[in-house]
This record gives sequence, structure tokens and C-alpha cells, in this order.
Amino acid sequence: METNLNKQQLRAALRELGMAFPAEANRAELQKILDLENHRRWLKRAHLQSEQGLRVIRKKRNRRSLTIDKPQKKRVKKWFEKFRWLKSSDGFLILGGKDVKTNEILVKKHMNDNDIFIHASFAGAPAIIIQTEGKEVPKQSIFEGAELAISYSGAWKAGYSQADAFWVKGSQVTFTPPSGEYRKKGSFIIEGTKNNMKAVPAKIKIGVKIEDKYIYPVISPNLEQKNILFPVEICPGDLKSSILAKQIKSFWISNVKDTKLRNKINRINIDEIQRLIPTGKGKIKEIV
Repeated sequence: METNLNKQQLRAALRELGMAFPAEANRAELQKILDLENHRRWLKRAHLQSEQGLRVIRKKRNRRSLTIDKPQKKRVKKWFEKFRWLKSSDGFLILGGKDVKTNEILVKKHMNDNDIFIHASFAGAPAIIIQTEGKEVPKQSIFEGAELAISYSGAWKAGYSQADAFWVKGSQVTFTPPSGEYRKKGSFIIEGTKNNMKAVPAKIKIGVKIEDKYIYPVISPNLEQKNILFPVEICPGDLKSSILAKQIKSFWISNVKDTKLRNKINRINIDEIQRLIPTGKGKIKEIV
């Protein structure tokens, strides 16, 4: 960069910068040496500023990685999560077996005489119980238990939109058949009158449950719950459960405005959703 400095001033400027120069150098040569040194120093400053900028960017990126991309700490599951489960619209715990073994464990170990036992009139149906804690159970909760029984029975896999069910008191259920009769493994003996329920729909709702710092998919009751977001109603259909699970997750993500919540939902494993879908194919029936 050309300056208005004379020869003596250029020599003084170079000495101040600690630069050596030929004693016989003329003004033009001194100016060139000064310009080169100034340019070198400018490049050095620019390089340092770039390095500082990159360090700031990396620091922000790392901080963001720690706050957003950090894997969710594993949640300690409750004892009843080894079964199918649902908190009814009235707050009652509804439990269902997953196979013959868990059906028997559920009835033998977790059902009291005053609890409600529900079963679908269809092959491959789970044992469903409503733990009453001595309280009277509203019809809404019994109906939700019946929907669970129908949905996880063979009715779903067969493509039925509805099926029949019944309910009785826990005191009416036994594993001891009448004298001279045989009880098939996995079956129950019902004593007394059954309360029949006709044409119970095969459908469930799957939503996102927020519990403390954790978020995970659950079966949602029919009535809206504050701590269960974006319930999606599904029924028998023509989609594989893996595809249906992805559709459910996509719906959740597309309806979240909060970035932190969206990232948490995005980290939910598809398998977690798929495990809640009854055996067989399905479809999204209604989005609440």
C-alpha cells in the first residue's frame, strides 16, 4: 500500500517493526519492504481471527450436541410394564397378558376378588384385568378394557373390525374345573353369570407419554389425558406394523413445535411403537 512517507520516515517505520533493510535502498525499495511486512502481519491477524472464530463455532456445536443429541438416560420400567397396560380414562390400571404364561401370572398374582376380569369371545385373546382397589369401576373403563381384549385377540389379525367380549368379577374366575372335567392349558373357568358386551370395536390409541424427564410411547385411553400427547387411533388394516409405527412417529414429529420435544420424540425407537401394535396388519383410523 503506497504511503506519503519520505525515505527517512520509511527507514524509521521499518526500524520500529524490527525489519532489516539495505543501507543503499531507495525510497521505492523501502516502501516495498514495508508493504510486504504490513501484508504479512495482516495475514497473520486474519488467520488468528479465523482460528478464534472456528473455536467459537466448535464450542457452540459441542454445547449443542451435549444438550440436544445426548442419548436419553434409560428409564426404569414399572412392574406392570411386563404386561399390556393402560391407565383408563377414569384412572384405573388395566393390565393384559401377552401370552399363556403372562395370562396365568396376571390372574394368579395380580387379580383380587373385587377386580374386573375381561375376556374376548375370540381365539388367542389375552386375559385382561382392571385393578379396582375396592372402588366401583365406571362403564367407560370396562369398555376400554374390552377394547384392549378384542384388539390383542385373534380378531385383529383376522381383520375383524369388532367382536364380542364379557366381564366378570375376579371372584368368579378359577383354574379348578368342575369334578370330572378337564381345563385346557391357558383357559379359565368362569363361575356364575357373565356380563356380555356385543360388537366391541377392535381399536387402540397410541400416544406419547411425558413422565418427569422421560418420554415414551403408550396405549392411550379414549378420553384426553394431559400427560399423553398426540394419540393416534389405529385399527385392523393393510399396513405392516413396521410401516404403521413409522407413520405414527412421523405424525408425532410433524405436530411438535418445540424443538427440544421434537428431538426427544425423534429418539424414540420404532421398535417401542411397534411392540404396542397388535399382531397383524393395521392402519391409522383417526387422529385426535
